[in-house]
Amino acid sequence: PQPHNVRADIVLRSCILALIILGLLSVPTKESVASSLTRDTSAMLRLDVDLLARHGLIKSPVTSWPLYWPALMQDLRAVRPSQLNALVKKSYDRVFHRGTQALNGQSRNFFTVTSVTGDTRRSQFGRLNSQSVYASVTHEGHASSIDYRLRLSGQSDDTNAALRGSYIGWRMKNSILGLGRVDHWWGPSYAASLILGNNAPARPGFFFKTAHTEPIDLPILKWLGAWSINGIAEILDDERYVDKAKLVGLSASFRPAPTWEISVRRTAQWGGEGRPENLSNFVDLISGAKDNCGEISCKGDEPGNQLAAIDVEWHLPERWGSYYLQYIGENESGLFPSRGSYQIGVKGEMDLADQPWQMFVELADTASSKNNFKERRYNNLYNHGIYKSGYRYHRASLGSPWGNDSQVLSVGLQANINSTEYVDIRMSGGKINRDSIDAAATRHSLSETGAEFIEFEARRTWQMNFGAIETGIAYLNYVDGQVPSEDEGMRLNLGFAKDF
Repeated sequence: PQPHNVRADIVLRSCILALIILGLLSVPTKESVASSLTRDTSAMLRLDVDLLARHGLIKSPVTSWPLYWPALMQDLRAVRPSQLNALVKKSYDRVFHRGTQALNGQSRNFFTVTSVTGDTRRSQFGRLNSQSVYASVTHEGHASSIDYRLRLSGQSDDTNAALRGSYIGWRMKNSILGLGRVDHWWGPSYAASLILGNNAPARPGFFFKTAHTEPIDLPILKWLGAWSINGIAEILDDERYVDKAKLVGLSASFRPAPTWEISVRRTAQWGGEGRPENLSNFVDLISGAKDNCGEISCKGDEPGNQLAAIDVEWHLPERWGSYYLQYIGENESGLFPSRGSYQIGVKGEMDLADQPWQMFVELADTASSKNNFKERRYNNLYNHGIYKSGYRYHRASLGSPWGNDSQVLSVGLQANINSTEYVDIRMSGGKINRDSIDAAATRHSLSETGAEFIEFEARRTWQMNFGAIETGIAYLNYVDGQVPSEDEGMRLNLGFAKDF
């Protein structure tokens, strides 16, 4: 029989092609949209979006990617570009140009190929883990109220890359309901999202997004400001302890003031072979009231492996930067998240060579708290007694790329030179699965025996007449321990991309 991931890809590909054909047979509407979602986790785009949000030009929430172009463009169309300073206007022009291209109704195609001399197993925002060679061909188009992205790709040693980034969606006024393999990133950070990031391969499933630049016109709720809601329902079709488990998630973000964005998020592994999948059990999952029951007799009906998170981002005036925090709870106590892990960070802009450069600093600690953070509890986050494969997909963490029980500091310096050229310099260092470095092995997505590392990477894109060239250099050193399947030492990166 075919492996589950192969069967799921066949079904997903058939559904996407069928919906595209159905859309092409529909009568086009007056509104033309080629792709209403931003392209996956685009670091170039996010750099400009963050700057515009920090300056109050984008009022809708911007920490749940991919973003919804109609909401972004509604904010940008209300701006008077002539009143912007030169550096902010460059970012405005780039985002407005990209949004106009995405919403102009014309089909678009692009091709990418990347070669790397060493393998890594960790992904960050805008950077997927590298495995020798990656290539993709993408077509974006629309018909009537349907827009789609079909991406055919291949990556050495990875059979799950075939449709990563593909989707087909049904657009409504401020919303989209879609089906595909889409990467999601929930949080204000760049190096790691503790609740949901792009570290694991994209899963097949449904997604829903709605974004509104105006507050809800109801008492009390109107104080929440601009808002967005994101939902997912995906199948974990890899080889795992509980076969065919589902990943469901819901995120709500609000901008009660131009300087604040607050998000509450929830994800859960639910169902699967041998586990209840009825409506009553799903209601228990949503309420969280029966999470982590203490008796053996109720384990058979326990709703699932649940996580909850809250993140807050505070924009200081002008160039003073943004401060952010993400707190994630693995368990529930009194209907609130408990045994939490955290991430803190700051990002801000500076002028270098007449360009707005952004610098970020982030600290992530994925050991769980005990006694109000006075003690740390290990082997808890991303692990579960029933879903023994953990909060992982193809053995990669669905949250932080460092996995559980890790403490990592990350620093980055980024700049958009122009609409197609980009500089990205990052450095990370810390301990992975730190309680196992000098102790017994424990379950972990990267290293069961722990490791201490330092990594540096720099990338630069160059625009040529025939397309864009990306060059990169990186160095990885394990001070203690080792992560299997990662190549220590220097690695080089060379890529090519072209729209046509």
